[in-house]
Amino acid sequence: MSLLPPAATLIALLILLPTVTAATSILAAATGVVWLVPLGVVVGLASLTVLVAGLLGFTNVGPAAVTGGRLLSPWGDLGAVDGTPTAVLVRPEGVHLDPSGPIRGIVVASTFAGARARIRVTVEGAPPLDAEVPGLGAPAVATAVRLRIDRGAVHPLSG
Repeated sequence: MSLLPPAATLIALLILLPTVTAATSILAAATGVVWLVPLGVVVGLASLTVLVAGLLGFTNVGPAAVTGGRLLSPWGDLGAVDGTPTAVLVRPEGVHLDPSGPIRGIVVASTFAGARARIRVTVEGAPPLDAEVPGLGAPAVATAVRLRIDRGAVHPLSG
């Protein structure tokens, strides 16, 4: 009998013990394989991989390429970058409604959370984008919107 979950089950546990220092780890188990990931990878988003981003439930992850030192994604040019990332993560709080923004889409879901709401926007030719917006006046489902991405919310990813 296996102690690991079935392939369709994903468990992510954050182990926070007062006696544990920087070695605090996240244990993620999926499809019978166990990974130990240093906590700094998650907190700082440094060296985050597509695999880890998926295991931890991050949204707004898409493929990326570097051309002339610029990070190009399905959502457009996301600014200067060092290295050769193959994907990008954009934090939802860095995706803003902007009537003159370069990204056009349609709201397909909205979750009200008091002062904030999280909307999901389909973008033609790109993965959907989740955005955290003010709860009051959040666009309704089926509303056409324009978005812009704050460069500070962009995190290049490897493999």
